[in-house]
Amino acid sequence: MAAGPFEGREPPPGGGPAPDQVPDSVVARAKAAFGRRAEGQLAALVFDSLIDAPTAGGDRVLRFEHANGWVEIVVSPVDGHTHLRVRSEPDATRVELEFEDDDVRLAEVPSEGELRFENVPRALMRVRVAAVSGPVYSDWFRT
Repeated sequence: MAAGPFEGREPPPGGGPAPDQVPDSVVARAKAAFGRRAEGQLAALVFDSLIDAPTAGGDRVLRFEHANGWVEIVVSPVDGHTHLRVRSEPDATRVELEFEDDDVRLAEVPSEGELRFENVPRALMRVRVAAVSGPVYSDWFRT
C-alpha cells in the first residue's frame, strides 16, 4: 500500500495542526451548522452587485430566488455598520436577520412592501422571511 501524501510528516513549527488535520475550530463550526438548519424554502443567491455589476462604492444589492418568488436586500455601509433594506415577492409578513455566531435574531414587520434594519453589525448572516406562501430563508451572506 502506498504511503499517503502526509504520512510521516511532523506537525509544523509553532504547534499548529499537521497539514492533514482539520483545525478543531473548523470541525466545531461544521458540527454546529447542522443545528442551524432552517425550515422552509431556500432562496439561492442569483445576483450580487459586488461581483455581477461592480461599481466604485455605493450600495450592494443581493437578490435571492426561490420557487415562489424572490428576496432582494440592499446593503448600505455606514460607519462600520450597515443598513439593510429588504423587499420580497410575495410580500413578507415578518423578516428576521440570523447571525452565524449568535442565536439572537433581529426581526421586523414590513410596512409598504419594504423593511429596514438600521445599524446592523458587519457579519455573516442570512435572512428568514415569513410569507403567506410559507417560510423562506436566504443563502448565508457577509455584509
